[in-house]
Order: sequence, then structure tokens, then C-alpha cells
Amino acid sequence: VSLRVRLYDDALAFRWETDRDNPELIVNEELFTLNFAQKNLSGWMPKPNVEMKEYDKTFSYFSHHECMYTYKPLSKAYNDPFTAPLLVDLKDNNLLFVTDVNVEHYPGLWMSGGANCFKAVSPAYPKTEKLFGNRSVKVMEREPFLAKVPGKGNMPWRVIMVTDGKKLLETNTLYSLADENRIGDTSWIKPGKVSWEWWNHFSLEDVDFTPGINQESYKYYIDFAAENGFPYVLMDEGWSNSKVENFLEVVPTLDMPELSKYARSKGVGLLLWVTSTSMYHHFDRAFDTFQDWGIAGIKMDFMQRDDQVMNEFCYKVAAEAAARKMVVDFHGGGKPTGMIRTYPNVLSQEAVRGMEQSLWNTKANPDMAVMNAFIRMSVGPMDYTPGAMINMTKDNFVPAKQVKYKSMGSLGTRCQQLALYVVYTSPLQMLCDSPTRYRKNPTSLDFLREVPTVWDETVAISALPCQYLALARRSGDRWFVGALTNSSEREIELDFNFLEEGKSYVIKSWSDGSNANVDAQDFEIKETKIDKDSKMKIRLANGGGFAAIISVVK
Repeated sequence: VSLRVRLYDDALAFRWETDRDNPELIVNEELFTLNFAQKNLSGWMPKPNVEMKEYDKTFSYFSHHECMYTYKPLSKAYNDPFTAPLLVDLKDNNLLFVTDVNVEHYPGLWMSGGANCFKAVSPAYPKTEKLFGNRSVKVMEREPFLAKVPGKGNMPWRVIMVTDGKKLLETNTLYSLADENRIGDTSWIKPGKVSWEWWNHFSLEDVDFTPGINQESYKYYIDFAAENGFPYVLMDEGWSNSKVENFLEVVPTLDMPELSKYARSKGVGLLLWVTSTSMYHHFDRAFDTFQDWGIAGIKMDFMQRDDQVMNEFCYKVAAEAAARKMVVDFHGGGKPTGMIRTYPNVLSQEAVRGMEQSLWNTKANPDMAVMNAFIRMSVGPMDYTPGAMINMTKDNFVPAKQVKYKSMGSLGTRCQQLALYVVYTSPLQMLCDSPTRYRKNPTSLDFLREVPTVWDETVAISALPCQYLALARRSGDRWFVGALTNSSEREIELDFNFLEEGKSYVIKSWSDGSNANVDAQDFEIKETKIDKDSKMKIRLANGGGFAAIISVVK
């Protein structure tokens, strides 16, 4: 057994490597502790397994990893387990960021707090499991050891970054630590935006059919995607029998082969929502069926764990999907740990309290949106599912559930929703609202149609960790700017010194309107000529945002 250490400009990483003739080694425990000599530090910590304790207090590692972050002194850190990443405020805009990379034959990194220290307390190897309902497999007993690892192999990287707010938004260190591409040719992988029905509950208007899970509705979404150059439509929960044993039984209102053929004729790929439990029990048959139907990819949901057994299964799904030339979105499970480099067909992962929360509560709010940019997004692509066209302030926000899902909206301004498409990276990026809503908001749709989902370069313009940020991302010869603030109104300055010397540009911006503090849908669009020496002050309303496209003047 040997210890490998790597030093980067912004990080230290180490891992244990084994070179034994044994086919398998047992890891009984891992001793990994961070001790802080300075006594007055604070940090942004995930609340311990907050979403699952709402339902079941006995399964401490049963989690969607949809973290709510709290800024608190390290001396009062949570004793109960919480999942990485961890962000510590070292003062004067210096940050310490802790996470793990390459988590395959091993559990994900969980930690618990002590007196100015944190120690690893990751989930032990599962011994017995039990299925609850049609999707939730809970570990009932665990083995007295942590993991079973190959005799010749590598354990995950433990990564400790020391950086600042802007550099944390720009870093590629975690990606560079991940194992290289295992699938070879990637030319068939198509990133892009996804038209999606689940969040908006098929809220279609002025149509000559009954919206719902049927051919007509999905063809409507497919037509909308094709018209706007969006490469995918996601068919979420409801397309098949909900029972695990009948998972591949398509509901009578759908003809999947015909629908997939129609989508392909329009240049659109269908993505199917599946549960990890159903995929586990019908693995080969499911992939065979999806391939026969011409399905472009899957969104696998409800893993709800990141112990070794589940992590290995996710790698198995990624590998098989790649062999069938299908893309994957992992939902309802662990955070990214580098799989997007190892299996580039894995285009996104959830592990975030995303826009779905706005259907039920206020937890998808501007404060969390900014925290996510610095904490959750720093570990990899994030399937937050933005794009709401009904936008509300915290004073008038009503969760959709309270109005019987007749109206779905977001907390924060319209421009914050647009800016999320620049700030949040996700090669597979959802459009949560309905075609009807987007067609009623053509100037917002203009931006959504143009904004890419993959990038060539990122420059952080301004940042105060977990309070506000502004960054620019380049795609080809165009730059896209996104800025977010938490629930506080503020003015920030954009410096365009990242642009090329000697060239003139036009910036088209979508910015919070003068009344956006009371009417979150108020925004204005402007076009301004700029160059490398230009600066621009922008006002962000409470829960506000700013989005822009910068193009070279030809």
C-alpha cells in the first residue's frame, strides 16, 4: 500500500494505492481528520441529511444529497454525518474546500464535526437491504467494514483546496484528478437543452387535445424542441407501469416506438426517466428495450445512497449506456466525483435542492442559489432544472402545491432564472417550464435558445462567497455573462478586461427592471458597444440576476 500526493496551485490531493496479489482487500476504516488551529473560523456546512430526516430518522445515510447549507462557527459544527463538499471561510476572501474524486469502489465522503475539526464518517458496506414501495431501497444492516477494494487499484482522492471566491468558480483541479475517458470515441455524445414536462405539469394552452401523458402532448413538446434547436425531450415519471416488476410496460396512451421515431424525424432525442431499482432488476432487458426503441438516454432517479454498492452500480450504468450510445443524467443520488471525465456520456447529476422544491416550499431560493454556485457546483455539473417564466418575490411567492399546481413559479427575478443558465454548468440543461410559457415570453426564449450548455473558457469577474457573483463563459467567439445575488439588492461592476485587445463588441443584456424588487418579472433588454477597456455597473434586485451575450462586431 502506498500514498500518492499531488500538489496544485490551489489544492493538495492524496489517495491510497494498493498493489497486492489478493483479488480483493477489506478496508476496515479510514482515519481522515481535519484539525483547525485557528479557533474563530466559520464555514458553510450542509445540514446533516436534512431531507431524509423529514421522513425517516433511522436511516442516516439514506439521502438524495439535496443539501441545505448553513454558515456557522466550526466550534459548533454538526456532529451528525453530513456529505461533502465542505467550504470553510478562512477570512479575507480565503476559502478551504474539501471533497473527494474518483469514488468507484468506495463510499462517498461524509464528515462529522467536533471541536474545530472534521472527521470522515462515510457509510459502511451494506449487508442487508429492503425495498420500500416501488423505488426506495434502504440499507437495514451494514458490515463492520468500510469497503471491498481491488487488490491492485486506487482509492478515491481526498482533495483540500485553498483558494478564493473567484478562483473557486474557475478551477478545473477536480476534473483533472478524475480518471481519463474509458469509452474512447465521444463524437456521438450531444450536449444540449431539454424540453421537459414534469415540473410544469403539462401546462399547455390553446391546444386541440387534452394535455397529459399521451402521444399528442409529447409530440407537442418534441415540435417545440425542434423549432428552437433543443436536442432532447425528457419523458419523466408516468410513461410506464410504476411497479418494479412491470417497469417496461408502457402505459396505454403511449406508443413508444412510434413516438421515438417521430422525435428522431424532427432531430430530437427522447430521454426516459427510470428508477435505479427498476434498472437494477431489469438491467439488460431495459437497455435492450431502450435501444430497440431508439431512446437517446436515461435519467436515473432515486439512488438515495452513495455507499460502495450504489456507486459501483452507477459506474455500471454509465458504462452500459456508453456501449449503447446513450447519455445519462443521475438524479436523486450522490454528488459528482469526476465521472463526467471518465464516462463523458454522463452529462449531469442532481444532488441539489433544485427548482422542483418551488412546487412545494421556499427552499429553492436566491440565497441557496448563490451558495450552490460556490459549493455544490464546484464539484461538477448540476441538474438544477431552471427556466421558470413565472417569477415571484419572497413577499408574494406561493408554492404550486398551494394552488393545486395550476401555476408554477420561482423565487427570485426573471433575470436570475436566465443567469442560472450561465452560472450553473450542466451539459444536459433542463427547461423546466412549458412551451406555452416560453412562447408567451419570446424575449426570454431568445436568450434560452442562444445560451450553450458547454463552454470553452470561464472567467470569474466578481465574487463574494455565497453572497453574489458575476462570471463570463466563452463558447467559440461569443461570451455569455451571468450574475446572481442572494436576497439582498446590490450594485456590482463588470470589468470586460477578458475580451481581446483591438476588437469591438456588442453586449445584449437582460437585467432586472426598476420595479423588480416588487415585480420579479420586470426586466429590461439593452444593447451596448463595449471593448476590453470597458466597465459596466449593473444593479441586481433582491434575489436578482443579470444575463448577457457578448458578440464581436464583424
